Amino acid sequence: MSDTSATSAKSGPIDDPRPVYAVITGHMPPYRVHFQRRIAKEIPELRLATLVTKYRTNQWVNPCDPGSNAVMLDPDPPPEGGRTGLALLRHELLIARRVWRWLEGHRPVAVFCSGYDELPNIYGMRWARRRGVPAILGADSNIHGDWSTGLRRLAKRTLKPRVLRWYRAVCVQGICGRQYFSRYGVPDERMFELPYEPDYSLIQNMPEAEIAAARQRFGLSADRRRLVCCARLVTVKRVDLVIAAFAAIAGDRPDWDLIIVGDGELRAELERSVPPALRDAGRVRFVGFLDQAATSAIYRASDVLVLYSDYEPWALVVNEAAAAGLALVTSDRVGAAYELVEQGVNGFMIPARRPDLLQTALRDVTDPSRLEAFKRASLAQLSKWRSRCDPIAGLRKALRYVGALSETAPGPSGAGDRSRSAR
Repeated sequence: MSDTSATSAKSGPIDDPRPVYAVITGHMPPYRVHFQRRIAKEIPELRLATLVTKYRTNQWVNPCDPGSNAVMLDPDPPPEGGRTGLALLRHELLIARRVWRWLEGHRPVAVFCSGYDELPNIYGMRWARRRGVPAILGADSNIHGDWSTGLRRLAKRTLKPRVLRWYRAVCVQGICGRQYFSRYGVPDERMFELPYEPDYSLIQNMPEAEIAAARQRFGLSADRRRLVCCARLVTVKRVDLVIAAFAAIAGDRPDWDLIIVGDGELRAELERSVPPALRDAGRVRFVGFLDQAATSAIYRASDVLVLYSDYEPWALVVNEAAAAGLALVTSDRVGAAYELVEQGVNGFMIPARRPDLLQTALRDVTDPSRLEAFKRASLAQLSKWRSRCDPIAGLRKALRYVGALSETAPGPSGAGDRSRSAR
């Protein structure tokens, strides 16, 4: 893409009279695609434009999704080996300038910045401030990840409140996100719940034939029970502790296996850590990185999710597992656990870095006399939480608060819904 073509990309039909709502994001994994499509469908008063600022997010190549009204500002793959140092900075600056020109050419009534630590998002916020347009911040920061010390801590305490004042609204992920931004001076009335969510229907309505095919593909016997750990295989995810805890209870739970979904730099080391008896019996299996459909099928063929990370800003896998009807075991550093784990009812949230407590939790959750009740309770807990915390409802509240939607607009089906006219 030339440097000028990015600025001429259209966010909708030329004769579409609706004001533009611009979302700046570098990441379009399946859950983001699903949510952007919901915005386009369920907030019809505004014309969504999704400005995608990165070609790739980890393993995902970010799609040019028509349902999200995507505008691809970085459509070409990076050079082999990626970009680092000065080359990365120059590229980010190029994309940031494209963002500025696109906003200048389309004049949205609100700009949503997915994060505040990358140049394209910073430029989006700066453009909004200069033009008097409300900027909304969306971030998954979590109070449990705020562990900086010394001069870094002092700098955050000094500078971050000033930066956050530049956004008219902040969209947070659950109670841990609210606590984080409250610490840095964002008042409660400027915070709005905008939780990540998967496409729940793809998990809950998956045909039995697809689940059976996954069982066959991965050798998952229908007469065995399964714990599943879905995470990148890197240090912070503490998959090593999950393997060790399972090994400790495996003798008492001979009909249980552990399935590890994900890949990463520690895979070989983690595979070597599996006790030979469990490895030879196929009771601990590494299936690698899988797409959404295959991962969902494994959830549906399993019984318990274990996520014992040292830190997870949110962890969408908790939503996915709950939707599949799995019991949940997480650390207390997982943001989603505070919303979706009801202690002792659908699983357990336990302190991080306590292998002894993890063993106890796994022993309790795999108790055959309690397992089915745990699993049923996960579906109920998810349903209860979704009824009070829908991301579209949260986004509508934020848009009304900043003046991009009329205060009287009740929703997509309400009569008389009118957006503010474009500037």
